[in-house]
Amino acid sequence: MKDVVLLHGYLESKAIWQNIADGLEFNVITLDLLGHGMNKADNFSSITEMAFDVREKLKDLKIANYSVVGHSMGGYVALELFQKDSNCEEVVLLNSNFWEDSEEKKQDRLRVLDAVAHNKHRFVKEVIPNLFSDPNEFHQVIKSLVSAANKMSENSIKNSAIAMRNRSDKTFLVKSNAEKFLVLQGVEDTLTTANEMRARIPENVRLETIAGGHMGWCESTTNITSLLNEFFTS
Repeated sequence: MKDVVLLHGYLESKAIWQNIADGLEFNVITLDLLGHGMNKADNFSSITEMAFDVREKLKDLKIANYSVVGHSMGGYVALELFQKDSNCEEVVLLNSNFWEDSEEKKQDRLRVLDAVAHNKHRFVKEVIPNLFSDPNEFHQVIKSLVSAANKMSENSIKNSAIAMRNRSDKTFLVKSNAEKFLVLQGVEDTLTTANEMRARIPENVRLETIAGGHMGWCESTTNITSLLNEFFTS
């Protein structure tokens, strides 16, 4: 049976995947990335370190060949795994992208450091609801996410922002392995817009638009589950 690793995004944990994991027809592995969930290690500064930590955990689990679904920051880790680990066979980018931050975005990441240092709880409370197309509809989910993110250390939140800021462009990787990638893009995602993704995605890379904003894993659960089952068995 195919092994599929699900990697969460920034300020999240492996708990986000429960509903999707229940509907997948594969051996599903969920992991907490560095500094998130129950993974309390917060002395890191790069996506590469996050990917290495994932790979070591997969070795411990005796997982050989595998595919990855990465949400947002988890997608950046998935790209790094695909580039550095020959055992990583396919990648699904969910509300994620494959290019490096613009200069404006890099400045935004630095402002995160100041905001977290000033008031971590306020930062978390303000950021998470804005990731949803309709925060009122997902009030209880947001409440749970905020509660969990507030338990992260200040260093974890800051270092994850630094890691995303410093990641390298992976457009060449996606372009040269088009058949190995699936991109799932929220039609109301404001972090990466559907129009920007359509403009940047390399030829022959499959792109599927999904309902909702940046949090497709709960805004479009049924559609995503179906698309993943189809992609990994095609």
